[in-house]
Amino acid sequence: MATAPGQLQPQPHNAAANLPTELLALIFSSLISDDYAVEDSELTRQKRHVEALMLQAISHTCHRWRDVALGCSTLWGRVLDVNFSSLARIEEVIVRSKASPLFVQEIASECDWDSSSKGTAIFAHLNRFKVFHLVLDQEILGTESLYLALCLPAPLLESFRLKFSCPDTEDEQPFVFLELFFKGNAPNLRDIFLHGCAFPKILTQNIKLTSLKVIQADRKLSASVAQWLQMAARCPELEDLTICDAFGQDLDAEAHSPLLEVTLPRLRNLNIKGDVEECARLLGNLQLPASCSVFIDATA
Repeated sequence: MATAPGQLQPQPHNAAANLPTELLALIFSSLISDDYAVEDSELTRQKRHVEALMLQAISHTCHRWRDVALGCSTLWGRVLDVNFSSLARIEEVIVRSKASPLFVQEIASECDWDSSSKGTAIFAHLNRFKVFHLVLDQEILGTESLYLALCLPAPLLESFRLKFSCPDTEDEQPFVFLELFFKGNAPNLRDIFLHGCAFPKILTQNIKLTSLKVIQADRKLSASVAQWLQMAARCPELEDLTICDAFGQDLDAEAHSPLLEVTLPRLRNLNIKGDVEECARLLGNLQLPASCSVFIDATA
């Protein structure tokens, strides 16, 4: 129908504008992944970056979408994008996340978190971390804030993965942590992955771990076979256990003491790598279900 000059044209129907707030929030939520079980990689980082930009764009679309997006505090906790964000942007996202759990998955290969203050800003909220995955390049020497963070309680933490990308040399160890992780206060921790790090104390308390993987640790500071068995005994719900080049020497008190026999009724995968004696002593004192897959790489 023609309209007279100066008369407003009829506007097309905008279905999205009439969606209930709850449905709109559900749509926004579906765009942001909460699956942290994927492998940490450059692709993962790019994906997180795209999700962060997407949520930011949603909050700038219109007043209503902004109000709905800002009301979804859990989404903001899942789009912390440290490497690609300024310190001001990181602090803004943390504020928008309110008291929601935080997902931190970063490959810190482009910035020193200490010198940029990003590490300090992030780690100040460690008590809200649900996921903490960090890949550090050997040249990123700023680990002071990381060390201090690992000494803090993490009551919400479910998955902790720390990997140092460094050459396989015996005289270079980028990071050594001598304390007990999170002061032993991480009751929800289910997944630990450590690569290229030195940690003489991994577990001293019973926790409900389902996955424990330690790869290429410093032999001088790694757990002995006896200590590995003690840690396994504290994790009866383990489903995946990997110990690769992470056996330390026996302590004097352990040399002539019988090893603990440990039953892991839920274990599905066991992967061990070390010398023949270490692998044999560990495997000989583990009681495993018949369905467990076992991979052994033993060297003389």
